[in-house]
Amino acid sequence: MPLRWLTTLGLMIGLQAAPVCARTLDVELDIQHIGGLLPAAELDSMLASPEVQISVIYKPRWLIPGITARRESTLPLGSKLLPILQRSELSPQQIARRGRTLSFSVSEKNAEHRGYTLANLQLFLPMADGPGRPQPSLEIILPELPASGQAQQHGLLTRTGSVELGFRLRYRWSDSNAAITQTSALCSDTVQVIDNDHYRFRPSHSHAGLFSTLAAESHNGQRSLQLAEPLPSELHGWVVERQQLVQLRIAEVQVERLSLLATREASAQCQHSLSYEALFADGQLVEMQRSGYHSGCADDSSASQWMAASWLNDGSLARLSSTHGQAPSISWDAFALGQPARCHSANSAPTRQPTPSQQQELQAYVQTLQRLRQAFLDN
Repeated sequence: MPLRWLTTLGLMIGLQAAPVCARTLDVELDIQHIGGLLPAAELDSMLASPEVQISVIYKPRWLIPGITARRESTLPLGSKLLPILQRSELSPQQIARRGRTLSFSVSEKNAEHRGYTLANLQLFLPMADGPGRPQPSLEIILPELPASGQAQQHGLLTRTGSVELGFRLRYRWSDSNAAITQTSALCSDTVQVIDNDHYRFRPSHSHAGLFSTLAAESHNGQRSLQLAEPLPSELHGWVVERQQLVQLRIAEVQVERLSLLATREASAQCQHSLSYEALFADGQLVEMQRSGYHSGCADDSSASQWMAASWLNDGSLARLSSTHGQAPSISWDAFALGQPARCHSANSAPTRQPTPSQQQELQAYVQTLQRLRQAFLDN
């Protein structure tokens, strides 16, 4: 009998005979931040629902073709083995609820598939339909499991469309007496450690998640507006290639997503392009991206110009990024200002306020976007 088959047979016998370890992973998930278009009362209802699902994924310790793994061809030649995962779901009775905290335990070994060990955990929260919401549930993949004998704590911020949640996650093996290790990066750009139990999460405008989803999805009740002649003065001499203002009323807020692309020829060789992308909530800017490019022109030293900015609900500037040809890039971030001093070097861009000229440039683009928005509305 070939050695490969003897090895496989031995592994199969081992899989059947190996005892199931009783060790478990104890998990506590505490939601400390609610953002986006998710009311707190709705989140509480979601967490109390019996439709909350914890999915437990197990992977094989050994890859045995046709038993614990499948073979997949690779290009240009050869193949690779991919593990056949096993999945199980916790029952509602196995999930303890305390306010906005979920607690549960999962076995390290799969009782039905010997030789399989715990690989990953996923949380599914039932989600009512709405703009920018995943359907039928919000899926959250939890971080990598701790090594044997360890206890870990993570600060997590997850954004999916118009839904935003911040978590404190604790892992502990049932046979571990180790102190909890904080795994959140000291200089994370989304989560800041306050103390052993609490985090500060990056704030964003409640409608910011719609910047991407309104551009990619259509929703019931939305209107699509187009420009008409004569074009606004900002577009004189330009050929408009793409232009749209999508309107959607969400609760009592009028949300608008503007998209515009225009081009022009300065000469047979010199080509210019200009684009604006923006999101408004009740007429106030939430997100903005402006880019300008030219190619084939005599002076390409400033061939690209790009600026992006975002604001919070109170109208304050949250982020500003900009590149302008060969000039130094701008990357200013209000959230980063709250990081420990050791996170900032002497030349760290997030620690510097935008210069007056940069603020004037941003304000000029904001005014242009407001005029373009009004031109759509006037039509």
